[in-house]
Amino acid sequence: MLTHVLTRVTIFSGGEGLTAKEFKRRLKANGWKITQGSRHELATHPDKPGIQIAIHRHTGDIPTGTLNRMLKDAGFK
Repeated sequence: MLTHVLTRVTIFSGGEGLTAKEFKRRLKANGWKITQGSRHELATHPDKPGIQIAIHRHTGDIPTGTLNRMLKDAGFK
């Protein structure tokens, strides 16, 4: 359990801008699987059934409000 808490704190510290590519890389490092949807990529985790996080395919940083919601859905906030 302690390892999980340390990973959450170090991987997703608040206040940083993330691109979709970097967000996907960090999700994968925490056990999330990324699949191709029709308009977005979808992140799913085997330990969190029913939760899907839609990740856009645009360049640039994910908007702050969107990123905060995605982090909350993933259980990092």
